[in-house]
Amino acid sequence: MEDGVTLLRPFVDVSCWAPLPTVELQMEGDLLAAVPQQVMEAFPQLRVLTIYMYEEVYMPEEEDEEEEDEAEEEEDEAAEEEDEDTAALASALQLLAPRLHGLSLFYPWGDNVLQPALASSLRGATQLQELDLEAFKLTTWEAAAPVASLVGLHSLRIRSTTPRIAQSLLQPLTALVKLDVGDLLDVSWISCLPRLACLVCKALFAPDGSGPWSLPPKLDHLYLTGQEPERFPVLIGPSPALPLFDVRLTLIPDPAQDALLPEQERALRVAAERVTALGAASSSVAVVCCREGDALPVGGAAEKLTLCAAPCHVLPNLLLLERLSKLAELIIIHHREAPESEEALWPVLALLLSNATVHVQVYGVALRPAAKKWIRAKMNDMHVNGKRLVINA
Repeated sequence: MEDGVTLLRPFVDVSCWAPLPTVELQMEGDLLAAVPQQVMEAFPQLRVLTIYMYEEVYMPEEEDEEEEDEAEEEEDEAAEEEDEDTAALASALQLLAPRLHGLSLFYPWGDNVLQPALASSLRGATQLQELDLEAFKLTTWEAAAPVASLVGLHSLRIRSTTPRIAQSLLQPLTALVKLDVGDLLDVSWISCLPRLACLVCKALFAPDGSGPWSLPPKLDHLYLTGQEPERFPVLIGPSPALPLFDVRLTLIPDPAQDALLPEQERALRVAAERVTALGAASSSVAVVCCREGDALPVGGAAEKLTLCAAPCHVLPNLLLLERLSKLAELIIIHHREAPESEEALWPVLALLLSNATVHVQVYGVALRPAAKKWIRAKMNDMHVNGKRLVINA
């Protein structure tokens, strides 16, 4: 820590004569906890702070009884040290918080519970506009309440929270322009955010399946990273139409045959209709399977569909074909494994031929040169615009 003090001393000395104009700083948490006053003196114009928390995570291994007792003692000691470190960092952050406009807490292992002591240090951050807690979960109101008090926030990112806490957390944050939550959100909770322009979350759901639900009037980017088609709510987009809509529809195939269940197929079609009804100027739809490989249609490999004068499996992506009339530009196909033959690319051609405005990307697959040559030749034969296909392999 003495090295840190030594490192800061020249900045402190310079700022005594003429305040440094530095407004943004990245710093390790243990150093900040040790020298908060020096940081204030060295960087009097500081407004944006990123804190890297690199404490080692204690992970006990299997041991005999004596070793288990020793491990428990060591774990208790480690917990006490962690509490002390957290208290020191909280004290430092409390000192700096009133001047900050932006704050990020970075923890490389992710998925940590935000401790109330650390959260309470944010209560004085009355000028804070951007808060990034992407590595932290808010599991108690004691930890969430200080965040909810930051009514001037324009941007908030958190790992997750609970349904009981989420509504109370968001209700006072009416100035939010961007919200990023790595969890499910009740669509009714975002109705209280009139300025919201960008929403990123795992999925939306409607209370008791009710609806339709109006999206915030200024929303222009909606990104759902793991939406189950069965729970996709009926949404009414803002006027004018939503410019950008990204959704990953997550499927869980029937384990007996790696195929969709009938109700999943129906849900996928309904979800496609609800996506297109939003009238987004640019839509990206990905159908992601929770098992290796693409899910087969209801009935398994026996079911075929004739498109482009050739048979191909009715992959979930193809179920969207008849719903593409209003889908704007982009359909993404996930291939977890390389196609066994060039004919496996017929679904790609089917999508390309289905609608003149739809662009197709193929990624996550190592296409052989022969396969690339084959699909390009077929596109040429069918007079398909080559610019509408991008192969990221």
